[in-house]
Amino acid sequence: MHYVAAHLKALADDGAFSSAPAQSLEALLGPFLQTHSSGSPNAVAVRFAPSLTKIKASPKQITKLFELLTASLTAAADKDTPLTVEAGSGADAEGAPLVKIQFRDEGPDWTPEQRARLFAPFTRQATDRFGLDLVTGFFIVHHHGGRISLPGQSKLRVVIELPVDPLAAGPDELDGNQLSDLFRQDLGFA
Repeated sequence: MHYVAAHLKALADDGAFSSAPAQSLEALLGPFLQTHSSGSPNAVAVRFAPSLTKIKASPKQITKLFELLTASLTAAADKDTPLTVEAGSGADAEGAPLVKIQFRDEGPDWTPEQRARLFAPFTRQATDRFGLDLVTGFFIVHHHGGRISLPGQSKLRVVIELPVDPLAAGPDELDGNQLSDLFRQDLGFA
């Protein structure tokens, strides 16, 4: 976990992003969207709802989250399996506004064993990855007050829910046992 915490510290912004003005997901992901446009070798189909709610988030961390998830999911998928990222506005169980982001592909479904281990450190589906991408992604989402889940539905790989106005809990505030509990709880294995 120290590697992941150090990685997040390297992504830290100078100020608290929760006090920054809300931005559109397109604005937050500018570099990612340019790198993964339809003409690039790492093309990802991106479908954002036209009236997508703006959120308060760290541009560096949200871009890194998309880069890590895209790299992991495309490396784990069969060759030439397209990845699609969809985003829309919604609300949590208490009615607080959020942005829901879904990563989908047309590859074979994960087994229950793969799903259970996917966010564990050093677990990987691809041979050329270190296995920390999804763990780091979990930290970034948690740091933004959000949730990340593996719904187990066919072709739906990862779902991220980010609150519009997060109460950020930095990675330094969590010890290893708390993180383990969060992983199990968020992924439905508690």
